[in-house]
Amino acid sequence: MPGSDTATPPTAYGALSASAALAAAAESAPLPLAVADPFRRRSSARMMDDVARLARGLVELGVRRGHRVAIVAGMRVETLESVHAALRIGAIAVLHDPASSARELRRCFEDHAAIVAIAERGALGTLRDLPSDIRPKALIALDDPRSTADRMRGAVHAPLAMARHLRRHPLRRPPRPVEHHIPWRLVLESAPLPAAHAGPSPRDLALLQYTTGPDGTLMGAMLTHENLVATAQQALVALDAPDGAAVCSALPLHEPAGASIALLAPMLGSHPLVLVPGPEDAVAALRRGRPSVVAATPGLLQQVVTTACEGSVGLSSVRRAVVTRPGPIPSLARAWKDLADGALEVCDARAEYGISFAGPYEADAPGSVGRALPRVRVSLAEDDELCIAGPQVFHGYWNRPDETAHVLSRDGWMRTGDTAAIGPHGRIEILASTRERITLADGRTVSPREIAATLLGHPVVAAASVRGEALDEGGERVVAQVVVREEAAFDEDEVQAYVAARLSSGKVPARIEPVDRLDRPQ
Repeated sequence: MPGSDTATPPTAYGALSASAALAAAAESAPLPLAVADPFRRRSSARMMDDVARLARGLVELGVRRGHRVAIVAGMRVETLESVHAALRIGAIAVLHDPASSARELRRCFEDHAAIVAIAERGALGTLRDLPSDIRPKALIALDDPRSTADRMRGAVHAPLAMARHLRRHPLRRPPRPVEHHIPWRLVLESAPLPAAHAGPSPRDLALLQYTTGPDGTLMGAMLTHENLVATAQQALVALDAPDGAAVCSALPLHEPAGASIALLAPMLGSHPLVLVPGPEDAVAALRRGRPSVVAATPGLLQQVVTTACEGSVGLSSVRRAVVTRPGPIPSLARAWKDLADGALEVCDARAEYGISFAGPYEADAPGSVGRALPRVRVSLAEDDELCIAGPQVFHGYWNRPDETAHVLSRDGWMRTGDTAAIGPHGRIEILASTRERITLADGRTVSPREIAATLLGHPVVAAASVRGEALDEGGERVVAQVVVREEAAFDEDEVQAYVAARLSSGKVPARIEPVDRLDRPQ
């Protein structure tokens, strides 16, 4: 597939693995605050020490180069440290949404067969109950995301709470604690991994990022260390943060955009990173740290803008806001222009190539995903399908050679499945896409085809169509239409419960409408 490179700026980390690049950045430009969340703060030195200790702990648990380490956790400092500990020893990190259902986690674990899982306590029971042939050999339990004072108060009041539970429910046993796990703090007591311990090479696999294909099939995109470093450098171009400026990210880490921006980019650019799980955390971060760059979904940024309109937080310090497609951006752009002096940038992110397109929002081209970032090559095939190449493009789907051969050519060009047009100055506009996504209010994206396929498993559903419905507060909710089989009785609550038993809560349609014929078959 033909294409031409754009100008390529020289980089300091292009020939390094993600682990070596992180270590080099921490040594050359140490930060007193490298990463923070609502409950934790880490300097560069403290973060690198935690990574070295956790890496040693993983080695002692039997993790070796090429093994998969599953991480089932949200927007936390420990999530970043877990990823980098796995990468340091040449293992492959796999990030999972902690809100995933037992069925969803089982599908993924059947595919990647992780040897160790690092998880929030709410997910430990699900992981422990996996079939023995796919259950991780060890489970590491993350501490509750609370302050030390809160945990001490909890320890004092726990016996009283248990006594109240037994008085109110004398015939019910209290919830069974999760057994056979290793506390996170115990792993961090390991000695640091020696600096001489062999690390990965740039071409070693680093990350499996799960996505859904056009038919709703679950697939793990294989990203190398070289991919991660290239993606981080692309993210830095999109963020365009001033020297030393803080980056506030509200994009879920298991999502392509969140991983592209938060896993490596801020450290390579010497920017403090603030992880914000929700709108209230973003508002608190704006009040406390006054970050210059905010990365969020349109829905979450809309909620921040609404709060700013009420006068409880100012946006004058924000030089740039980066929002992801898709989403109701026009109204957000107008509100942002009135409240902030900084630019509103849009970006497109996929598991297969991270953030490769970004640019200022332009009202005359609402379907634009921006322009190709440096080192990204784009081309249109004969049918106007957008093709992309560059060091950020993935290396195929895990255990899926046929799907890999369909989208990835031998010379590294990827077929995106999107019909596009390339306008003046290289602006790319998506005209039609086989990769439909619904962006929820909390930033997670879901596949309508996956939900439609689940609905079709119900015995009364003959056909199903799923779409996103915009919310006033930003983001979308899932709604569905179904064709009911002849002589079958349709019960919306029962069908919703069927979906809820198989998919995470955000994927359950808020409304399921029975129709005679679908508006848009899937």
